[in-house]
Amino acid sequence: ETAALDVAEAIAKAFSTPFSTGHQDVFLSASTGVALGRPGEMTTDELIRHADAAGQLAKSRGAGTIRLFEKTQPVHGNLGIALQAYLHRTPSDLRRLAPLGGHIRLCKGAYIEPEEVALTAKSEVDEAYARQLRDLMGMEQTLPAVATHDLSLVNLAKALAAAREEPFEFQMLYGVRPDLQRRLVDEGYPLRIYLPFGSQWYPYLTRRLAERPANAWFFLKNLFGR
Repeated sequence: ETAALDVAEAIAKAFSTPFSTGHQDVFLSASTGVALGRPGEMTTDELIRHADAAGQLAKSRGAGTIRLFEKTQPVHGNLGIALQAYLHRTPSDLRRLAPLGGHIRLCKGAYIEPEEVALTAKSEVDEAYARQLRDLMGMEQTLPAVATHDLSLVNLAKALAAAREEPFEFQMLYGVRPDLQRRLVDEGYPLRIYLPFGSQWYPYLTRRLAERPANAWFFLKNLFGR
């Protein structure tokens, strides 16, 4: 376990130094997870499947991530957490976490959930995201991360930013709406690009597409619509 954590810390340190493109400084960060297994006990693919299953089980049992953030953010002061707008619980989670500060990433939510857990209609999810975005952008003690490719929500964030004193950032997937990404950067908005990296990138992609088939159309439209 100690060795795995050392590797995760080394990755974070390696990404901490910005580099220049000639026009601006680019900052990188890495989202790392640690899954442990005994040598020879299972293959890498099996370990990843077990880790995915454990993550889904933890999510179904409640707010383990929320409690961990509440415990560690006051100590370190620079942690981040992602909230999914389509979950019924997210408005109360947002109010609960905002006083702690830190990075709060708001995304729509990519996984299929039952109606008692999450909104299922696209229009309802969009409306929920807009409401929560208004709340989040008004919380000056946080660093909001607006994770969406929805142009109407991007424009809403830009409008809300006019009344905001503290920084915020957009977050988007690599290769999705690159014209919009370049336009945001040209307009001076901070933008973080999310890029799955490593030998398991393809299984990750196929899992995301399988979890919500609508993602497949979104992916293909951007792949061939450049």
